[in-house]
Amino acid sequence: DNEWDMLQQEKIGNDQLLGKEWILKSFIDEGESIILQPNSKITIQFDKDEMTGSGGCNRYFGSYEIKNINNISIGQLAWTEMACPDIMEQEMKYLTAIQKISTIQVTENKLVLSSSDGQTVLEFD
Repeated sequence: DNEWDMLQQEKIGNDQLLGKEWILKSFIDEGESIILQPNSKITIQFDKDEMTGSGGCNRYFGSYEIKNINNISIGQLAWTEMACPDIMEQEMKYLTAIQKISTIQVTENKLVLSSSDGQTVLEFD
């Protein structure tokens, strides 16, 4: 029926999400916009049951699960431990923020991750 078709269209499409490297364009931490360090590239990539990426210096990885239409649950993250003095504070804020994400929206060219209160936290292109 039409209701089922509409729900399927709203559900995250694997072809839009999986296997693509998304690059962080904006980051809001506790209501404050974070100015991204110019010498860092923060990324995220989703595979079938694991997400990986770069926090700007270190690589991180962890499990995730998409439930219902747009709800995402991110498991415990692990990351490498290289030292990058200019980037470490930004990277730790990012790694903390990503674990608070509960909603995911994706289109062909934009990934938006939001907190449980509906506030956009991370936007990727």
